[in-house]
Amino acid sequence: MAGIIVKPANAVKSAYSYVVSSLTGLPVTYGMPATVSLEFTNNCNLGCPECASGSGTMLRERGFMDPALYKKVIRELNPFIWYASLYFQGEPFLHPDIFYFLQLKENAKVIISTNGHYLGGNNARKTVLSGIHKLIVSLDGIDQESYSKYRVNGNLETVMAGIRNVSLERQRLNSPMKLEL
Repeated sequence: MAGIIVKPANAVKSAYSYVVSSLTGLPVTYGMPATVSLEFTNNCNLGCPECASGSGTMLRERGFMDPALYKKVIRELNPFIWYASLYFQGEPFLHPDIFYFLQLKENAKVIISTNGHYLGGNNARKTVLSGIHKLIVSLDGIDQESYSKYRVNGNLETVMAGIRNVSLERQRLNSPMKLEL
């Protein structure tokens, strides 16, 4: 019951902070974030030219998020957040604890984006069973030639097979998870 009041009240506080900050030019913060974006890893298997991770221009150290840190952040923000976006400049499925992260989502709607290369085997089923709100698969081309111009070192057929795997598991499990391409 408290979540029914806490989340909307927090969203109003956050919006008010934005308006006051915009009008005054001063950093004003009321409430907690209404959404959160976390990066499991900044490692990637591709070499996309427009991405700091893929192009090699990233200045920060590469690594993986500590599961204990993720658990702490999600537990502290859970009463306030509507959505948790769990991706940025790396491939989330490279993290060895990806499915632990996905299942420890509390009641926030989780969105994850992937290049689609790791949706084979049992990963498609485990992803659907995790209960995430939405899986975004980046699909940038209609044939291998056009795809590989942006997704350097990527394999379009692997990604297409992964999309099929997830789609079949969604149907098989009657899952409400959204699949976005």
